[in-house]
Amino acid sequence: MFRVVDWVMLMLADSYPVDTVGVGSTRVECIAIDAVFVVYNVLCGGTLSALEFTPSQLLDLLHLAAEEQGLLDLDNGDLDDVVPVQVLRSFVSHFIASVAEVYKPMGLSMPGLTTRRQLRPPSWNKRGSNVAARR
Repeated sequence: MFRVVDWVMLMLADSYPVDTVGVGSTRVECIAIDAVFVVYNVLCGGTLSALEFTPSQLLDLLHLAAEEQGLLDLDNGDLDDVVPVQVLRSFVSHFIASVAEVYKPMGLSMPGLTTRRQLRPPSWNKRGSNVAARR
């Protein structure tokens, strides 16, 4: 798992209480929806807002994902103000992984996203000289 995902989730848990709620016979760790708005603004606001995807739409999407996974009962109005930690973590992980994929072809890395092996240096042209050095 990406270290940065762990860091984001710890930061959110430090700022917003994580409560265990009952969903049927299952107990699910949930976090306040304010954490979703922080994730939207800090991690993906620029990207998603360019697509006209609002924080409320992200919350709706996470609620639907939680219901599909049996982690949240959307008919229970008491659960409107929370999101399962597992679902939020999954979103954060997948979003960060997709950003990392964008950086790979450019030879760039993002701290906390790489394994211990060294990434290759920036792209070199066929003659072996750095493209940027020719400018």
